Amino acid sequence: MLFFSALQAKAQLPPPCDPGQPPSDNCSDACIYCDFNGLSSMTSGYTPGSAPGFCGSIENEQWLGFIAGAGSATFTATPSNCTNGNGIQIALYADCGSTPIPNGCNGGS
Repeated sequence: MLFFSALQAKAQLPPPCDPGQPPSDNCSDACIYCDFNGLSSMTSGYTPGSAPGFCGSIENEQWLGFIAGAGSATFTATPSNCTNGNGIQIALYADCGSTPIPNGCNGGS
């Protein structure tokens, strides 16, 4: 005789970020920024990791979590104080295991 039991698993969201909390070094450790409306950050000290399907080279990646409040958004990445001719790149992911969302990856310059 076999017995089956249905278990309901609920996805658990990462914790909300504290005000002023810096981005995470790993996607799986990223908290959720509430009312996300911009960020100014430095990439020194961040290490390259795994960015699935990224559209360019990646060094010193930072991960930010947020919940979209609308069906569309505009993201602008503005570099400043870059050294050795380096710039910035950006990619938007639906989750840590996916590839960037369509049109959501800019390899930068």
